[in-house]
Amino acid sequence: MQVVDITDSINESDNIKTIKFKWPAESKPGQFIMVWIPGVDEIPMSLSYSDGITVDSVGEATQAIHALEKGSQIGIKGPYGNGFDLSGNDFLLIGGGTGIAALAMAAENLSQAGKKIRIAIGARTASDLLFVERMKALGEVHIATDDGSSGHHGFITQVAEKLITVKKPDMILACGPEPMMASAVKLAHKIPIQCSLERHMKCGFGICGSCQCGKFTVCKDGPVFSGEQLGQMEDFGKWKRDSSGKSVWF
Repeated sequence: MQVVDITDSINESDNIKTIKFKWPAESKPGQFIMVWIPGVDEIPMSLSYSDGITVDSVGEATQAIHALEKGSQIGIKGPYGNGFDLSGNDFLLIGGGTGIAALAMAAENLSQAGKKIRIAIGARTASDLLFVERMKALGEVHIATDDGSSGHHGFITQVAEKLITVKKPDMILACGPEPMMASAVKLAHKIPIQCSLERHMKCGFGICGSCQCGKFTVCKDGPVFSGEQLGQMEDFGKWKRDSSGKSVWF
């Protein structure tokens, strides 16, 4: 565990905040860290920057993170996980909700390497869209909202399907609600795809089994999985376990 100082606190929207911290560790796009909020909880968070996380206020721990200001301290373990394989030249990134946060570092690395990227960003409403301007600086951006307040009126996978029809990418990277990613895997068909999964984690080492997905544990074997691996998970896109271990259907 390393205790770090928060260097910045950025409001991305009414419910989403980016926390940056002074942290010397090197990380790969797609990896995650375990964040300890003293007196509250320890939770896994994807890295949205090499030195930052982007947090949706949905529970006690994330609300506590939102309350932190510049100069506060948090504990960090990691980075953990395998990250994305960025082999190839033409990429389609599909981010649903805050899932785009887990793809942001990958998009920046791909852009810096001179690779072609198209980025599909989906959210419930226009006010929930995340990192749109950040992504526009890197590649071609396409938007979908559930209520039609910005971009395509409907699911982001509908936008992705049209983009694939126009030009098949070498690789698809996806992160977001699990049913959305399951749809993306079906959509990819024979195109290689990698998805970053989020499951309830307690240990971060593959010991407790709370993040089990099929025969894999998300913390140890993931969080990024190939389409072939996802095809071996009978629960992928269907159900997951809550904090008590009970199966919860999506």
